Order: sequence, then C-alpha cells, then structure tokens
Amino acid sequence: MNKLAQKIDRLLQEQTLGVLGTHGKNETYQSLVAFTVCNGLKNILFATEKNTRKYRNIRESPNVAVLVDNRLNKRDDFYKTTAITVIGVARETRGLERKRLLRVHEARHPAIKAFLERQECVLFKINVKVYYLVSHFQKVEEFVV
Repeated sequence: MNKLAQKIDRLLQEQTLGVLGTHGKNETYQSLVAFTVCNGLKNILFATEKNTRKYRNIRESPNVAVLVDNRLNKRDDFYKTTAITVIGVARETRGLERKRLLRVHEARHPAIKAFLERQECVLFKINVKVYYLVSHFQKVEEFVV
C-alpha cells in the first residue's frame, strides 16, 4: 500500500461515521451513516432501511459520494482537518455476500447490531472509484482504486 493509500486507510479506520451523498428526483440528499471499509480500499459498507430517502435515491441513481473527516470544531480546523471524499457506485448486497459482509460491518459497529438484524435493513456495498484526500485547507490528493 503506498503512502497516500496508508493515509486514507488510517483516517477511515479512525472514523466510524461519514456523510453519504445521494441524488434522486432532481435533488441531492446527505445523511450520516456508520461505514466500514473492506477489501483493502476497494469497498465501503453502510446500512439503511428500505423506507428511507437514501435507499430510494440509490435505487434511482447508484452513484454516491461519502465524506469522512477528522475535524474537532476548533478555530484551527481549516488547517488541521483532513477530509476524504469517496466516489463510487452503491449496490445492495444479497445472499451469502450479504451475510459475510454483515458480519464485518457488525464487528465494527456493535452498537447498531439490532438495527442491522432488522428485516427492513439493507446492506449496501460501494464499489469505490476514487478517493480525494484534502489536507492543510486546500492540498488535494487523488487515489484511484
């Protein structure tokens, strides 16, 4: 794993929540999601219920973005915060793949185990295309998966 990939992986392992951006019916929508990185940096997992706007949006347009950062809400955050924008395509997991990946996601997020076990809960896997890492206010680095 190269140095940039290591920086990205480190931040994604330190943080557990990200902002998922979806698009549907001529509007964008953002929502907070618990995420898990798997298969190196190739995939990101998150869960939602079928009766949500994010689920409907992804069914309409599977292209998504996830923002993860390490801000502390302090004055010097502009220069000390690192943020990652993940661009990829989300798809619903099914069958054995879903069972296997659900165990991975549950291990990282034991506090939401009951939610993940609900029948209405859907586990999505994002096939990541690219990561954009922004640091020092405006230094942008690109990592293509």
